[in-house]
Amino acid sequence: MFRPATPLWAYVAQTDLTGKEIVLVTTGNSRFEQSKTDAFASAVEARGGHLVHHVFLRRGRIYWQTSREELLQEVRMRLSEPASVCTP
Repeated sequence: MFRPATPLWAYVAQTDLTGKEIVLVTTGNSRFEQSKTDAFASAVEARGGHLVHHVFLRRGRIYWQTSREELLQEVRMRLSEPASVCTP
């Protein structure tokens, strides 16, 4: 699997991010690989930006996924937390 999603990598590769602070929000059913997030942060920095937060939300597997509304509520809650607790 590609994490973050392939279109996001393409966007970063084509965009001038000079001076931009980036918040990466990813969802999944179990875990994320820190090495992928680190590689993404490096790509952002190569384009002039800075990855300031990564929020990973466990959505669950197909038969017991959280609803869209629950997911959005958790995103809002996690983004309102101080920066030090936004990473999993």
